[in-house]
Amino acid sequence: MAATKQLLIIDDNVDIGELIAVVAEPPGYACRHATTFGEFQAWLAEAPDGVMVDLMMLDVAGTEVLRYLAEQHVARVFCCCVRPIAAC
Repeated sequence: MAATKQLLIIDDNVDIGELIAVVAEPPGYACRHATTFGEFQAWLAEAPDGVMVDLMMLDVAGTEVLRYLAEQHVARVFCCCVRPIAAC
């Protein structure tokens, strides 16, 4: 299936970003993965169809990303938060 939708992922963990892309690509999403808020801001200008936000990042709080998205009037936002099992 050809990718027709764009999904922008912001997650400082490369492995999690790749996992999200593996799940999102078969139903037709082309994924772009930003690991910093600066990369994310630059790629957000391309108007993705959806945004996946990690709520626990090193360089910026996920809540700040959500606030920024609200200011930019981005409507389709998904949130995730993954912790190692040992941390639970």
